[in-house]
Parts: sequence; C-alpha cells; structure tokens
Amino acid sequence: MRVSWRLTLRITIGVAAIGAAVGFLTGPISAEAPGLALRALARTERRASAADGRTFPGLDPRRHRVEDGAMVADLSDGSTAVLSLDPGLQHHLEGVFDQYEVPWGAAVAIEPSTGRVLAYVSHSSADPDAGDLVLDPSPPAASVFKIVTGAALIDAGVNPAEEVCYHGGASRLHDGDLDDDPDRDRRCASLTAAMGSSINAVFAKLAVRHLDASVLERYASAFGFGESIPFDVPTRPSPGEVPEGDPLELARTAAGFWHMYMSPLHASLIGATIADGGRMPRASIVCAGSVRSRVTILKSSKRSLMPTVLLA
Repeated sequence: MRVSWRLTLRITIGVAAIGAAVGFLTGPISAEAPGLALRALARTERRASAADGRTFPGLDPRRHRVEDGAMVADLSDGSTAVLSLDPGLQHHLEGVFDQYEVPWGAAVAIEPSTGRVLAYVSHSSADPDAGDLVLDPSPPAASVFKIVTGAALIDAGVNPAEEVCYHGGASRLHDGDLDDDPDRDRRCASLTAAMGSSINAVFAKLAVRHLDASVLERYASAFGFGESIPFDVPTRPSPGEVPEGDPLELARTAAGFWHMYMSPLHASLIGATIADGGRMPRASIVCAGSVRSRVTILKSSKRSLMPTVLLA
C-alpha cells in the first residue's frame, strides 16, 4: 500500500486500536451471543436522540487554556465551557509533537466507557494553517480497518485460533497471495496473531473465503463509516466503499489497502468500541452542565473534573 508519509502521520496515535482488538479475538466465542459489530449497531438509537445533535457554537477543540487546574474554552456567545481534557496528558502530547516537529499529525485519547476526550492534539509544523486534523476524514483507514474485518469474520464463524498459512502481502496484495500454495506458504498465523501483527495476507484470505462486499459494507456502517460522528462540534463522515465483484479488491479493503478513509477521532472511537465490549460511545469534550458565564465558571472550576490517566 503506497500512501504519502503526510497522510500516514495524520492517522491517530491516540488509541492502540489494534492492541485492543486482540483482546476480543482471544476471548470466548459463543454462537448464541450477538456479534461485536452488530452490538455496535445499537448506537444508531443514540444518533437519533436530540443530544447527538448538540454542538457548541464557536467551540474550537484546539483552542483552550488552563484556569484553576481545569481546561476551559470560550464560546462565541461569550460563555465559557469546561473541557474534559486532562491537562497533564494534553501538555505531554503537545510537547511530543513539538519536540519532533511532526509535519502533519493528530492524537486523540478517549475514555471508552464514557466517550470523554482526554487529549486532543492537531499539529502541523509544515502548515500552521492546516486546520483541525483530528476531524479530517481524508487519511486512509489502513490497518485500523482490520478491526472491522475481524468483527465480521468472528460473526461469520471464523475460529480466531485456527491458523492460516500464507505468503506475500507484506506491503501489497496480488491475486497470487490469495491462493494456497504449499511450496510458498511457509508462514502460518491465526486471526488473533494476524490482528496483533497486522498480517495482511491472513485477513485477505479469510475475507475472500468468508465475507462478501455487502457484509463488509454493513460492518463498516456499524462502526460509523459513511455517517457523521456525533461530537460537540460538527464532523464530516469518514468516506469509503467496498468494491463489489472483484475478490482482490475485497481482500485489499479487508486488509486495510485503499477504499476506506477515516478521521483520527473516528479511529479513536473504533478503539473505544472494542475496549467497551462493542458499544461505541458518543465522543464529548465539553463537560456536561459546564457551559455558563465566565464569572460563574471561574468560581466553580476548582473542583476536580479530570480523571487520572496512567501511561504505562
């Protein structure tokens, strides 16, 4: 897969999504249990609620300051909102991007059980006017899409411990990589191992054997592709399509080659969905009930609003 380093850097580093997915692939499988991605479909009910349409006029998640230990941001109506950002984590990530002069980069850290955004960094040393890269849906989904494919394969009955032998697929996929070849298939890996090591050929072979375009498209939709992600500021849908009638392009899509794109915010929510057992939270950066006049918010902002984040 050939993509520019510029687009690659814009994929979120905020959530270890592939690592989280390995956890669900090694868990118990029950034929009677609803599939992971199908449980994620339940979030469509939340999308329809009035709260999902809530936005805060004038809010720019990149613009904030610390007041009495809390991160706050000004809104266009003159009010002030307390943000869910953890000051220490936010400062640390901003420092990393500054230190290494990242040309284009974005990082999002989300608390899976609540959807609270704990860190939100959009950075470009190459173009200070690049805009909010956290919400940019143009970078390729790349291997994050393996989480979608993995959920579809599990629901299709694939045993995550059964090994698949393969050759090729390290940086691109060809028709020959999809065929079993005892003379060339000298490496084998289970779906669990393929998720942990991002082995393209295993995902490609399994997708062609067990999925079709309509199924993969349905699972992509369940994980939020093609729809605006509910957030405290307007978002654009992560675009993509699953090619029909071409096994090679289906395999490439399933393995994360081309066709699917996503914002760093969306990527972090996919990781959160896995971490919270298949439920995609509504992302939020404004603390509930915190928008009030500037005078009032400064009097009340001394209380502890931020969770502690431990980085191992």
